[in-house]
Amino acid sequence: MNAAACTAEVLIHEYCSDYLSKLFYFCLKKTGSPTEAEDLSSDISLQILAALKKGTVPENFSAWVFKIAKNRYRLWAIAKHRASELYDTDAETDSVPDDTRGVEDELILGEDIKLLRRELAFISSDYRDILVAFYIDDRSVKDIAQSLDLPEGTVKTKLFRARKLLKEGINMAREFGPKSYKPEEVSFIASGNQPSGLPWSAVQTMFARNVLLEASDNPATLGELSIALGIASPYMEEEAERLVAATLLKKIGNKYVTNFPIVSAETHKKAFDIKLEVSPKRAELIDKIAEDLIPEIRRRFVRSDRITDEDIKWWAVCECSTLAEKAYVGQPALVRENGESWSFYGFEDTDFYDPFVSLNGFAGDASGRDLSAFVPHEYNVANYWSELGKHSDAIPSVIGIIKSGKTYGSLSEAEKKFVADLKMLVHVGEDGKIVPDVLWIPDVLWIEGGDSVCFELFNSHPLFKELLKLDSELYNRLLETVRAESNSLVKEQLNGVAGILSHMRGLTVREEVNAGRLKVPEDAYNSVCTLAFYCGASD
Repeated sequence: MNAAACTAEVLIHEYCSDYLSKLFYFCLKKTGSPTEAEDLSSDISLQILAALKKGTVPENFSAWVFKIAKNRYRLWAIAKHRASELYDTDAETDSVPDDTRGVEDELILGEDIKLLRRELAFISSDYRDILVAFYIDDRSVKDIAQSLDLPEGTVKTKLFRARKLLKEGINMAREFGPKSYKPEEVSFIASGNQPSGLPWSAVQTMFARNVLLEASDNPATLGELSIALGIASPYMEEEAERLVAATLLKKIGNKYVTNFPIVSAETHKKAFDIKLEVSPKRAELIDKIAEDLIPEIRRRFVRSDRITDEDIKWWAVCECSTLAEKAYVGQPALVRENGESWSFYGFEDTDFYDPFVSLNGFAGDASGRDLSAFVPHEYNVANYWSELGKHSDAIPSVIGIIKSGKTYGSLSEAEKKFVADLKMLVHVGEDGKIVPDVLWIPDVLWIEGGDSVCFELFNSHPLFKELLKLDSELYNRLLETVRAESNSLVKEQLNGVAGILSHMRGLTVREEVNAGRLKVPEDAYNSVCTLAFYCGASD
């Protein structure tokens, strides 16, 4: 056997094993009819197999297959359009006498009632109500028309078309999509003003999440969604309407498409691999910047001798990474139909771990963010922030007292209790002794001025501009990656997605720990390494 024949044989095997089902679903989406999809996919397969047997060896097999599929579909659509122009609507209406059932009607009524009910569940309400009235309730066309406030001709036409759909469905062995028996998970991130509870209130159920995941970059009819998820049309219609009202789903013609970006697991993995490429170099830059700035940070932001250089470096590494990320993550929240402004992004769950370091904060007063903590979750420091959360009402008071310069002896009993409750943040006197005329001393970094002061500090280092350039290139690569799988409906929202994907604090901390440049505290709960007060405006 020659090389060309061998290649053709391999490609034919690949086509039959990998592309037959894909092409059928391609045709099903295009035609909306299982019968027509079978005919069209058979026609496409004949074209492809004939070309392969003649020795055609395409450079890009997948692109070649779907090019043929799209060309054959185009020819099919043209022929279908021409046929519809010649279609006699009167013939439709004449085929359904008012109260006389034809041979086709008797065949439908002769089917197993379970099959009939199954198919009624997958037909849209416009047709289903008429079918139920005609076949199940045994009502006349005239009676149906009066009850639905429709012309009798319209009822006859809809009944004629619905009967064809019903027959096709009864004769078909339905194959439900994988999400019908193996629902996928998707996680969400929201930002902006959400007083009504949207979007979170709309995505509490797995049903809603899987509808949005199935329709993401994949316009689908209610019937297609029903089959993919194994949900009867009445429930699917109700859920689709609810998601449309929440502005999370958009109806275009008779199809529905998700109205915000959902990043597939495959694209998320591509983005993560890009981040892994740049992570070592990025961490080395940040480590050098942080090390060099420790003396200046101590001079400007440290009041307590309990804070070590290691504590300062933990903060400096996280803050430097954060400030570099912030240069490229911003996107204005979208204005919704109900007047709210919020953005919403989805991420299909993945089987890999992208280490995460969060930045949490308490707002102390109108001046801005007063206390922030970087929490490296994978190093089990999260309980630190959980403990502080119990004292969220007290923390602004503590900050206010420190700002005012009050001594311990001038405090009220309630204020003195804060010392005991928040001893991880402040101390009074030396060796833990309470001295009445001594000021409270913050055992965290004390930063006057907020983000602008921090940016000015890190930007003074010559390597920070190199870090910004690296992050800019990373952001652009991530943006192109998500654009490649997204449709035009959500393209204006992709900057926010790329910004979320460009979160690098977690990877940077992991690189630093693995390289031995940062050490995880033995007693993370009592460490001050992740905390800082930000007093004044926060940019």
